[in-house]
Amino acid sequence: MTETQMYAVVRGALDESGPFEVVVVMAGRSEAARVAAELGPGHHVQPARVAHFGATWRVVHTYECAAVVVGGRIDRVDAPSRLPGASRLLLGGEKPPGDRVQVDEQAAALEAAVHGRDVHYVRAYSEDATRARALAERAAADLAGAP
Repeated sequence: MTETQMYAVVRGALDESGPFEVVVVMAGRSEAARVAAELGPGHHVQPARVAHFGATWRVVHTYECAAVVVGGRIDRVDAPSRLPGASRLLLGGEKPPGDRVQVDEQAAALEAAVHGRDVHYVRAYSEDATRARALAERAAADLAGAP
């Protein structure tokens, strides 16, 4: 086995409002909870993945590409960009998140209701920037009715 779950006793904010410090990492959740309780308010227990020496790993990033279709034609396809905070560490044989395409139907309905325009907003996601753009282009072409 190349990965184990352990428990980190953390001091401070767990969100982006401020810094936090890992006090200790322990094998047992109940033991970590006792330590956090004894340390007092502001201490929390968080699960922590542990990769043992020699474990295989890789980092994958997520790229987003947006496209807009107006009145049955492709208005624009933006350059893909890497999503901040969406990178992941994969251990061993873990699979990356799959490609995904979203068409914002609510925004299209609102645009039609308010402005009377036929507008569709597409966002495509992939671990590869070129693939994200291709997905956005294909979805936009489908919405525009292209062959």
